[in-house]
Order: sequence, then C-alpha cells, then structure tokens
Amino acid sequence: MEHDSNRRGPLPSRVPLMRLLGSPVQEILCSTRLVFARPARENQAGRTARRRGWRRGGPGGSRLGLLVFLVLVGVAGYLATLYVPPYWTYLGLQDVVRVAADTAAARRDEAKARADIIQAAEEQSLVLTEDNINIFTRDTHLVIRVSWSVPIVLPKYRQTLRFTIEKSSPLP
Repeated sequence: MEHDSNRRGPLPSRVPLMRLLGSPVQEILCSTRLVFARPARENQAGRTARRRGWRRGGPGGSRLGLLVFLVLVGVAGYLATLYVPPYWTYLGLQDVVRVAADTAAARRDEAKARADIIQAAEEQSLVLTEDNINIFTRDTHLVIRVSWSVPIVLPKYRQTLRFTIEKSSPLP
C-alpha cells in the first residue's frame, strides 16, 4: 500500500513496511522501543476510531485560538497607539535640535533656536516651554538640551516616559 502525498488523511499503517523488512529488523526495532506499528483503537461500535493529531483540538478549539489571537492583536494595537507617538516625536525632534544647535552656534542667536524648537514641537503636537530647553556652553561648544516627559495611562498602571535630546555644535 503506497501513500499518495497529495491525498489527505492519516498515513497508512506501517505494518506492511515491517513485514517487508523481515523479522531480524523487526526484532531490533521492537527491542529498542522504536515500534512503528501500533494497534488501532476501536470505539464502542467496533469501528476503528480516527486518532486526532496534536494540531486538532476539541470542539471549538480553533475558535478559541482565533479569539486569543484577536485579543493579543488588539492589545498590541492599543499599546502601539500609546507608545509609538511619543517615540516618533522624539525621533522627529532629533534633526530639529541638531539644526538649531548649528544655527545658534553660528549666529549666536539662542532666542531663534528656542523659537524654532518650540515651533517644531508644536507641529508634532508636543507642548514645550522655555523651561524644557536649556542652552549653555561647554568648553568651545554650544549645547542645546531639550527634555520633556509624556505620561502613559493604562488601566491600573501609570508610566511616565522621559525624553532628552542633547546636541552640541562647535563655536566659531
């Protein structure tokens, strides 16, 4: 009895294979507990019962798996809507602060640099004040440090994400 790989259903019994191998091979396989042929189960009606594979669950098993998957996708989506925008804003302000540091160092205009950073933050729906932006000199560099925090409110859990961008530019 040959198995057609395109046919669905359980694999045929391996008993004919054992008979083809002969008794010495069968004895070796059985003595090392590598038994390929197992007796078929019979139900109350005397028919051979089909064994369910490990992939097939009981009634409603696939629906429960789908429900769990959808809940996990929903939770991941909800968390993404809370956590991705603050990090996206952080990444968006990196270049703005770098350019502001370069222009403030070249023109010696700190007020313009503060205004540019605040305007770019407002475009990304972030409210920054003058207190969030520190401009100072360190050795021969002008340093701009922008710090802010974003509260994340989850049911029964509150977290505050703190962001700091620090860029320096050499003074002329």
